Amino acid sequence: MRRPAPWLTLGPALPCLALLSLAGCTALYDDRCGVESRSVQSSAELLSSEEDTVVRTVLDVGETREDGSRSVHWTIGGDHLRGQVQAARLVASEDTSLLLFPLTGGPAEPNLSIEGELMPYAGPVPFDQLFERARRSGLTVVVDTDLRGRAIIVLPLQAVTIQDWAQPHCS
Repeated sequence: MRRPAPWLTLGPALPCLALLSLAGCTALYDDRCGVESRSVQSSAELLSSEEDTVVRTVLDVGETREDGSRSVHWTIGGDHLRGQVQAARLVASEDTSLLLFPLTGGPAEPNLSIEGELMPYAGPVPFDQLFERARRSGLTVVVDTDLRGRAIIVLPLQAVTIQDWAQPHCS
């Protein structure tokens, strides 16, 4: 009796072997095109009755896994706010007397009153705690101004964009 060719005896196992070899090839090939990162962008805005923006603030909290870099960037501005800000600070939303850190910096563009950054992050609050607060919309910006009728402006930040350990996708 004649024996069939060895590759014919694999029959139903052949598709499985093809899948296993494909999985082995992809395990050896890393298709990531960049570093893993996580970030939260939060913002708040206060409009006056005349529909002018009194104050607008944006806070970005981000980290990359590859080099472990952590940063916090903020901007505070408004139509008539430039030169009117005396101080600004980031506080916990549940207790605005709990100072997380002051928001310092200088104007970078005509409509910005304060732009600043902590990079690398070296703030008094642990970065993971700050990130989690930002993710849960648990941060508030308090701005002290010399605007008539608006000496203190409280802006609860809302998380707008949350990216948690995402990898860039290559096309």
